[in-house]
Amino acid sequence: MKLPTYFALILLSTAVMASIASAYQGEQLFRQNHRMYDRLSPGGHSIITTKGNLTYMVYADLSRNIRVVKYNHNTDAAETKNLVTNGYQTLLDGHHYFAIGVDRDGYIHVVGDMHHYPFKLTSHVKAPYRPQDNGGNNTVLYWKSRSPHNINQFDFLGANTSKRIKGKGFTYYNFTNDRNGRL
Repeated sequence: MKLPTYFALILLSTAVMASIASAYQGEQLFRQNHRMYDRLSPGGHSIITTKGNLTYMVYADLSRNIRVVKYNHNTDAAETKNLVTNGYQTLLDGHHYFAIGVDRDGYIHVVGDMHHYPFKLTSHVKAPYRPQDNGGNNTVLYWKSRSPHNINQFDFLGANTSKRIKGKGFTYYNFTNDRNGRL
């Protein structure tokens, strides 16, 4: 299956994106500048991004598992992996979106499933991602790939006080790169 069709099916299977994707042909969606997706995604969340010849996407499948997709435009090859493998499932309530970004070194960053996290709507969150886990240090649901351009393994950094995204009460989040590629 060609990638544009593959991604289009993912978008169409995601209720939030279905109405947006139906207005475009799959080829059009994935041949446009990646910034178009930031404008199309609900709440401005960056669910898809491109770095060089690679496009990345984060979404919740119909079973509420968080999935990361990597597509290589040169080889037309796609791979899909679960962000976490411990059975974690997101809430699908219109507020618990995800965002993905790639830093200038190629590391993939994912945040999501937060609606005023860590203060509200956390009962569905499994250990070790609950606010009370890791000594109460979890303030953001944030993962980073272990190696550049690799979606096989992500580390949870939400409790790491020196590496996590600073702040509390996350609800609407987005990644963007500056002119120098800094995320």
